[in-house]
Amino acid sequence: MLYIDILDAGHGDCLLVSCGDLKILIDSGPQKFVIRNRVANKLKELLNGSSVDVAFVTHNDDDHIGGYKEFIKKGIIINCFVFNSLELLGKVISVKTKKISFKQDINLKKNLDDEGIKVITLTKEDKHLHIGNVKITPLTPSIDTLSLLDNKFNKDKIKKISALKNSEDSLSECFNIINLKCDKFKKDLSITNKSSISFIIEYENTKALFLGDSHEKDIVDSLLDINENDRVFNVVKLSHHGSKKNTSLKLLKIIGITDYIICADKSKNNHPNNITLARILKFNNNPTIHMSSNDVRVRELFEQCHDLNFKVNVTYSDNGVNTVFYE
Repeated sequence: MLYIDILDAGHGDCLLVSCGDLKILIDSGPQKFVIRNRVANKLKELLNGSSVDVAFVTHNDDDHIGGYKEFIKKGIIINCFVFNSLELLGKVISVKTKKISFKQDINLKKNLDDEGIKVITLTKEDKHLHIGNVKITPLTPSIDTLSLLDNKFNKDKIKKISALKNSEDSLSECFNIINLKCDKFKKDLSITNKSSISFIIEYENTKALFLGDSHEKDIVDSLLDINENDRVFNVVKLSHHGSKKNTSLKLLKIIGITDYIICADKSKNNHPNNITLARILKFNNNPTIHMSSNDVRVRELFEQCHDLNFKVNVTYSDNGVNTVFYE
């Protein structure tokens, strides 16, 4: 069986995938103390003395990279990292990368070096990564995308801009927008999100798709390069917390009927967005959705679905984790 422990990392991502005895950790949630401490303790409990065989840092946004330092501090053993750190990009893109001040990326890489933990990079061009009897197929990022990331951080100063809380259409208004064919998909423009490592995990007869915060077009292009018969997934972790700019109807149709994982608690940027949920229900009016959170705002969102006569099979976090499995 393939087990996925979806940890409640607030607005961030943290998933522990168990393929038999092999443990794969995907992201660590944000740096915020209350969240990182809670997630680290829950992860230790789940591991029960086992080590993590390989940990993915999909990209260097806080809500994906921020908790790793706490994990190491609490004695969680991680044998290897897959991490396209800015300090390693020179080896990937054949360009000498200047040192930059993107703190969490640089600090984590230094911490891993100090601990003697192996770090490898992974891009679309690598084709496959085999860990034991698990096959990992990277979909993103491309080497060209990492070049864009490198250029961005070498040219620009890093600025923290507090995102304004955006209002969003109600769920019923979103259905009207889609039914009237007025759903204009606006793509994500973040270079950092575009640099996300997204990948397929294959274990025995199970395929799981993990999309980080990757851009919709990049995922579409990579999936279309795969034989249609091989694009059958048991579950997909949707990109960017269910953002409206990362999941289109086109992408949902290419992925096909599957279960969905959404890592979000409605506390930041209205994630998951109502329009994303409406797109899912337009494509599949009886989906199974696994949430990382048990927040009242998330529950209210799915109660609205039932009020609109949609049957959504939804599971929530219980005591900090939502565990699902496939065989």
